[in-house]
Amino acid sequence: MKMLAYAAGIALALGASGAWAGEAYPLTTCPVSGAALTDGGVAKDYDGRDIRFCCDGCPASFEEDLEASLGKVDEAIIADQKTVYPIEACVVMNHDMDMETATWSVVGNRAFATCCGSCARKIEAEPAEFAAALDEAAIEEQGADYPLETCVVAGTNLSESPVEFVVAGRLMRTCCAGCKGKATADPASYLAALNEARN
Repeated sequence: MKMLAYAAGIALALGASGAWAGEAYPLTTCPVSGAALTDGGVAKDYDGRDIRFCCDGCPASFEEDLEASLGKVDEAIIADQKTVYPIEACVVMNHDMDMETATWSVVGNRAFATCCGSCARKIEAEPAEFAAALDEAAIEEQGADYPLETCVVAGTNLSESPVEFVVAGRLMRTCCAGCKGKATADPASYLAALNEARN
């Protein structure tokens, strides 16, 4: 089982300000209607967290019980990202654990597995280091059998040194930083293409 090395790769998840800003909404459907999102959907920010809807009417319904609504989004994100989670260790304490009994939480639309609630709170307080460690592990875990030989955004052939980054726990490779920006800003359709290639 892989253990984490925190020192390397921490810059992977950091934004221009040096702080981890979380990820764009990674799901392909509206959390209210269940309809497929088109053209990026209607984006709303909830305390720095990006949630997307199929139309302008859905946010009001989502906000009627915001805590419960966010909880349902968290459940969907955890179910999705569990399938590609790159380690079998507490991301905070760096020790092996049973993933069936792990404490799962979502910060900035990214799922994290920890051994206890105390570790989950540490991630919530300072997510950058832990997100970067997961990114590093995902790149190592998924790199050898990456399913595409082309840029996930442009469809052009990848060079010998593609731009590598992680979204929703999945390694993505693009031909340039511009395509990376597109993939990270609105990842749902690119994640769908990547998942289809893996299946």
